[in-house]
Amino acid sequence: MPPQNWANAYSNRSIVKEIDQLVTQITPERLERSTVDLIFHGDTVHLPFQFTAPIARRFHSLASKRELAAPMVVRSRIRTLDRGNKYMKPSAKILNLDTQREVSLHLSKADDFDALHPFHNVQEVSLFVSPIVEALGYDLRGGDLMFLAVAG
Repeated sequence: MPPQNWANAYSNRSIVKEIDQLVTQITPERLERSTVDLIFHGDTVHLPFQFTAPIARRFHSLASKRELAAPMVVRSRIRTLDRGNKYMKPSAKILNLDTQREVSLHLSKADDFDALHPFHNVQEVSLFVSPIVEALGYDLRGGDLMFLAVAG
């Protein structure tokens, strides 16, 4: 299971994605000299955040970044398994038996489908997976996973 402090990062991810949608409006070159000012009100005083087009572009590159976290083993049951086609990569949906949540399992090649297929109808299979982290956050209970291998 990923570290518990990832839960806060996942909550922040939602906010980061919303801010990204707002500030992306000024990224086209024709709006290069525009700015977006964000002011947050609450119990704590916050300085305004000002986004210029270059800052908005850099913010977007961070907000849209996806990367793989450290591998882990997940006890799962395969719900659906799709071989894919020439336009779509193979994919699967699994039930994470520890969280009881259905999650997307990304497969990078047809061989991954072949490795999983014998376990399609079994009650439990342990999988080596890597969490897919977006904007430095991951949903501990239902985040997408990248398939690495069938464990033992």
